[in-house]
Amino acid sequence: IYALDKRGAACLADELGLAPGAVQHRPKNAENNPSYLRHFLTLNEVRLALIATCQKKQVALVGWRSDKELKGTGMKDYVTLTSPQGNTQKAAVVPDACFSLEQQHGKRALFFLELDLGTVTISPSLWERRGWLRKIGAYQAYLASDAFRQRYGAQDAQVLTITTTAERQKHLAEATEKVGVGLNFWFTTLSQATDPDKLLTHPIWRRIGSEQRFSLVG
Repeated sequence: IYALDKRGAACLADELGLAPGAVQHRPKNAENNPSYLRHFLTLNEVRLALIATCQKKQVALVGWRSDKELKGTGMKDYVTLTSPQGNTQKAAVVPDACFSLEQQHGKRALFFLELDLGTVTISPSLWERRGWLRKIGAYQAYLASDAFRQRYGAQDAQVLTITTTAERQKHLAEATEKVGVGLNFWFTTLSQATDPDKLLTHPIWRRIGSEQRFSLVG
């Protein structure tokens, strides 16, 4: 694993004819963090599978941005969540990645991607702690907000969750369904999401509110 340091970023900016400081780099070696590294590399596996299947199916992958890019370009919005006791708290909405898929006839769909490696508590005992249900609540509020429509110029988006096992997928989907969310939340497993032959056109996705399995592209 290689990562840019300050001098490497300056060299790359010069090579590409960019302004000094235009190339992002981390002054500290984040690759020493095993959890970060595992998440980062797994997200890249999903992205590579998506690129491969889009090329094969002649679907355009538009505007991929990782969470790092979203935070760095000021594309982080906040929503206000209310606890069962009536307490309020602001929560940032930053997916692990966002992208659009555009088919040949011009139809385009926006997706937010969440990569779950089993490290997030589904329902923590304290509401203020970060957990899966709090994340879903933030997405639900965000998709209904003017901030979302102004930011992305879209009326809707699908939230794709890729997780480690079928059992973990079942628990996440069941917990999400109890929140009462709509059809915007889709789930599949990592083994299926990194298979370019299945990712887009095979019915590998469970959608909240239905017992059927769906494909991302018909």
